[in-house]
Amino acid sequence: MLTQIGAMMFYEFRMHWRRRALIVATLSMVVLSLLMIVFSRDTFSGGRFLSSDSVLPDIVPLFWVAVYMVALSFIGPMTADSIPIDRQVGVAELLDSLPLTHKAYLLGKIAGVFLSILVSLFLSMVIIGVGTWIVLGPYALMLFLRVWLVGALPIAFLNSTLGLLLAAGQPTRRRAIVIGSLLALLCLVAFASSARGIIVNTPMTLLDLLSVSRPAIMRFFMPGGSVAISSSDLIGTITFGLIQVAVLAIGVWGWLRLRDQRS
Repeated sequence: MLTQIGAMMFYEFRMHWRRRALIVATLSMVVLSLLMIVFSRDTFSGGRFLSSDSVLPDIVPLFWVAVYMVALSFIGPMTADSIPIDRQVGVAELLDSLPLTHKAYLLGKIAGVFLSILVSLFLSMVIIGVGTWIVLGPYALMLFLRVWLVGALPIAFLNSTLGLLLAAGQPTRRRAIVIGSLLALLCLVAFASSARGIIVNTPMTLLDLLSVSRPAIMRFFMPGGSVAISSSDLIGTITFGLIQVAVLAIGVWGWLRLRDQRS
């Protein structure tokens, strides 16, 4: 089964990087972040910093907002057609002729999306990190890495997987992308509803932890956000996100089995 999951993972990874959506999302993340860095360099005295932990909290908002918004807006539509495209181009019939279980197929799809997102974020992190170092000067690398590992990666993985699972039952790519776009719109609406909490820096609520916009992660890396947002809030919002993914994955797995029994 692990071999089947691995094969599906690399198939899905290659398919995502052959299409334009992931490349566009990666370039958008990099370009927007670097533009914000460049346009804000005059606000820092001399444009240079010494390497210290106090530097990063001033730098983070310059690129974190761009990374967060791209992950929130582009990732869902990008992965929504992952399963419908197999049926539309005839790959599903080929896979059905192989001894591939529904569990391996679904886990391979999710793993392939995760690997694709991981590579995208790694490339973005390296380019943005080097560009920031050139424009602004040295900074604390470990704290910079934490933004990507604790902030960008959970949001990108959770929302990309939600987009994949929510659109799994759609017959065409176009309808799947509509579902993914609706998810992105829901994320933006949820973000707007939590904007007051971000501005006022109020404590997190249960609805905030359940929100698909993951406001706890957003707020933690904003100026003063870590004062009101604790590590338990971060763990809570990521845990609830994983539960959402697990529930949907079980539902899609059951639907795939039921579909085969009826056919």
